[in-house]
This record gives sequence, structure tokens and C-alpha cells, in this order.
Amino acid sequence: MCKKFDIIIPVALNEALFVTKALPYLRKNLMGAERIFLITNNRNFRFLREEPKKDSKCVLIDENALVEGLTFSVVKALLQEKYNGLLQPRTGWYFQQFLKMGFALSQYASDYYLSWDADTLPLSPISFFDGSHILYNPKREFHQPYFDTLKKLLGIDRGVDHSYIAEHMMFSVDIMREMVSDISNTSVPGDNWVQKIINSTDISMSKSCEMFSEFETYGNYCALKYPGLYKPRHLNTFREAGFINGRFLNESRLKTMSFDLDTASFELHHSPPFPQKLIHRLYCIYLRLMKFYVDYV
Repeated sequence: MCKKFDIIIPVALNEALFVTKALPYLRKNLMGAERIFLITNNRNFRFLREEPKKDSKCVLIDENALVEGLTFSVVKALLQEKYNGLLQPRTGWYFQQFLKMGFALSQYASDYYLSWDADTLPLSPISFFDGSHILYNPKREFHQPYFDTLKKLLGIDRGVDHSYIAEHMMFSVDIMREMVSDISNTSVPGDNWVQKIINSTDISMSKSCEMFSEFETYGNYCALKYPGLYKPRHLNTFREAGFINGRFLNESRLKTMSFDLDTASFELHHSPPFPQKLIHRLYCIYLRLMKFYVDYV
């Protein structure tokens, strides 16, 4: 019997239109999916409010109300306090990671939840459980600052020779809660787990502002404490699908891609060749106008 799980998708404004296209594919191809939670700023609800009408198990959640005390402004203030504004442009990047972790603490959490990237389409049926094992898709990325933070935060070294950072990750609610509790009880300075994570980062050890990964932290935590629970499996993924035709591939083209791909991602900064490039530019202009409307109207 296929285990059931929920899906969470943190949605930035520039992904709001595309994620509506992704939802039918999630329903069709992610085996065992129950509720889909779109986590976004409530100002963006106007672009997504039709989705719960189409799918009664699709739920909009205000990102600033998911977990008490976890808001964009709180994360921004903590980063400002530690780095004097150096990481301010990365507030959203850190915030969405904390939302993925914090979902396990929320009223919506059940046994398992799948974090899924808003810019990614599943093109063929995908399962996430094999008996008692949880399946994940290993990658080859390596970024040392993630593991420097992990070591300082939880005293854990990198336990595998691959990366857990992919377009999705299945989380166990019980394990995530345990990990957050362990973080909360570390000796790292901070009043809560979010502040302790931020205080575990050290920009002097990194050439970039990316110093924490929720996927690497959770994956290596499980590898140490629950060895064998997570089982690697390899999916055929295509991260650069946006170079083909932007975000305007028709159903026929996507069906063709599904013959040898499990997932395709359409990153906004991946611009297709001429003449589709013109349409892509107009789309990006439209998204900027949307942002202006949300911010000022």
C-alpha cells in the first residue's frame, strides 16, 4: 500500500503563475500525494486563490503565519543583527528554508511531507517509499560552508559522498521535529532554533552568502541517527529546461520530454533562444509589473 504524504511548495511572487501549471502534474505523477500547501505571502493570494476551488485539497498558507514567531521580518532582523545588512538580499533564501523545516511544527503537519520546487514539473510517475525506506534523489553538488555550519550547529560531519540538495525532499515530521529540538538545545547562542542556525553561520568562511542548507542538514542528520531509513534512487532530471522554450512548453512537448525525463525545471533566469526569447522577456516584464502592483497598489 502506498504511503500518503502532503506536499509543501514555498511560492515566491515570480513563481505564482507557473506553479498553477505545475499543480495538475503533481496530482497526476506524485504517487500518494494528499494535500498540497502553497506557502506564500498573503499579498500573493490574489494570483492563487482559484487553485483551492479547482482542488479541494489545495490550501493557501500565509508564510508569516505558518509558525508562531517565524516571519520574513524576523529573519531579516536576525540577519541584519549578525551581518550588519550584508545578507539582507538573501533573507528570502534563508526564510524559505526555515519554512520547510517549520512546517513540521505547524498545525498542518501529518506524518510525512514532500518539499517540492515551484519551478519544477514531474513528467512521469514518481514514488517516494520502498517498503520501510524513504526514497531520495542524490546529487553531486558540494558546498563546504553548508557542512561548516552543520558541524558548528549539531556537531555532525558530512556522512555521505553525495548531496541531498535536489528539486524535492521527503521529510518525516517526527524526525524534523526531533532535529529542530536538538538545534534548539545546542549551546550555540540564540533564543530559538532559527536564531541558532543563523548564529552558526560564518561569512568569513564562505565566498558566498549561502552558508546553510536545510536539505544537507536534514539528510546528514538522518544518515547519522537513522542509517538506512533513506534509500537513494536516481531520477532523470533536467534542471535547464527553461533554455528550450522558457516557461511556454506545450503539452505535446512536455509529453515528449516525459519519455526520458522524470522531472524538468524551468528557472526564470534561463532564457530560451530567439524568437522565444522575446516572449520570455515579455513574461519577465509582466512579472515585474505584478511585483509593482503587489508592493504599491
